[in-house]
Amino acid sequence: MATARVANSSPFKLPVTLVALSSTSIVHLRSAQFKAIDGASKTLPTLSSRVDHDGDHEMHDHSEDDRVKALSEFTIFPKLPLEMRDEIWKYCVLLQPRIVELKSFLLPKKAEKNQAVILGQVNQHTRRQVYTLYGYVQLKNRKLNKTVVFNPKVDILYLAHKTIEDNKWNKEKLMTCLEQADVLDKVRCVALFCKKAAVAEWTCFFQHCTSLELLFLVVEQVYPLDPKTYSPLQPDFIFEDIELHQHQGSKERWGRELGPLEQYRKNVQESLARGSERVAPHVALVKEVWNLPTGSNFWTASMS
Repeated sequence: MATARVANSSPFKLPVTLVALSSTSIVHLRSAQFKAIDGASKTLPTLSSRVDHDGDHEMHDHSEDDRVKALSEFTIFPKLPLEMRDEIWKYCVLLQPRIVELKSFLLPKKAEKNQAVILGQVNQHTRRQVYTLYGYVQLKNRKLNKTVVFNPKVDILYLAHKTIEDNKWNKEKLMTCLEQADVLDKVRCVALFCKKAAVAEWTCFFQHCTSLELLFLVVEQVYPLDPKTYSPLQPDFIFEDIELHQHQGSKERWGRELGPLEQYRKNVQESLARGSERVAPHVALVKEVWNLPTGSNFWTASMS
């Protein structure tokens, strides 16, 4: 696949070679309403067929729901041969990109409403299929004594400051977790929200993620609260290109905290370059956009 080179302002460093974007990454960028990204084509390509060619799986893009209404009953299904049932399950599964955390109250409720994840709850046979045929793994959170279902080729792994602190994660524990699940070198898309001072440490960590194509760097995080109890809410949220943000004051504040935003993005991207070819993932600055109930309270945290 073709790669794109981005000139570096420093005369002492080689240019950065940006990785080619898979269909997975393009879907994530389109969901965040990016029209183009540094090093890609002038505009992001339209995916007429949302297929992850590496895994030969269909991948669902939430921006265009073109599924037809399914039958409500199929009573002869249990009588079909096992091989035929497996084929039907295969066509049933749409690999829907999700935002996956490890794990705090910020995880959207719809994160587990994924057909492949639901399929894993039908019976032992379909559960095995999910973890072998469709590429899902279980990431273990030992503090909470639970596992998080994750697909390294499809999902966004969201590493958020509060999640990491609340659940006693650190980079060493996270690396061990991903290595044990055999996905450290398979993760394609990561979102990161952390203090500005910690970004350099995380870029060193991402050097081990050799399949990383896309890093969403979150400039501000939202913590929604119930208006009556002030307890944390779990509404749905998405990532969105910060260029779409209408409040000029926020953009100015982000600029004061990070410096010129485009230059900051390029600097982070350059710091992710690895190997003699200086191959780097694409970096995009995003913010969280929440579907909050009327009257909800919230507070925000920045990278500063």
